[in-house]
Parts: sequence; structure tokens; C-alpha cells
Amino acid sequence: MTELQWIVSAFTIAFASLILTAGALCHGSAQKGIHGRVEKNRSGIAAGVLNAMRQTGSVIGVVLFGSLVGTAGAFVPGMHKSLAISVALLLVVVITILIGIGDVKK
Repeated sequence: MTELQWIVSAFTIAFASLILTAGALCHGSAQKGIHGRVEKNRSGIAAGVLNAMRQTGSVIGVVLFGSLVGTAGAFVPGMHKSLAISVALLLVVVITILIGIGDVKK
């Protein structure tokens, strides 16, 4: 591996760690936001749906991103594709949240 590939790999791993940490920190806020929008007698259902969706998303993410990095000699390019997909999905989520916040304020 060249020095540039090592640097890119280091930044890729650091960025992936940042995304995972941000996701873990946002889970509590997501739960609070969802529980604030449902009736008290349906909060158990809301919690169950949130956890099911979180687990399903995790499984799909591991499978898809694992398939991108799993082939021999394709770890770094696969990781770059995985991170590009993660950033695109993150932007979609942020835009969706901002649209939702605008609806709540009205």
C-alpha cells in the first residue's frame, strides 16, 4: 500500500467511526421525538416499531456494506462506496427531518 492509500484508509475509518458515534448519540433524541408524538397508551407500540426499524436497518446495512467490502482486494474501494452511500442516506434523513420540523412548527 502506498502512503496515500494509508492516509485515505485512515480517514475512511475515522469517518466511519464518526458516523457510527453520531448514530448512537441520536438514538435517544429519536426515541424522545417519537414518544412525544404518540398517545401515552400507544408508546409501547411506538418503541417496538422504532426498535424493529433500527435493527432491520442495521442488518441491511451490515449485509450491503459487507458485500461491498467483502471481495478480495476491494476493501478500500468498497469502504469508499459504503461511506458515499451512508452520506447520501444521511443527507436524505437530514432533509426529511428539517421538512418534518417545519411541519411541526406550523
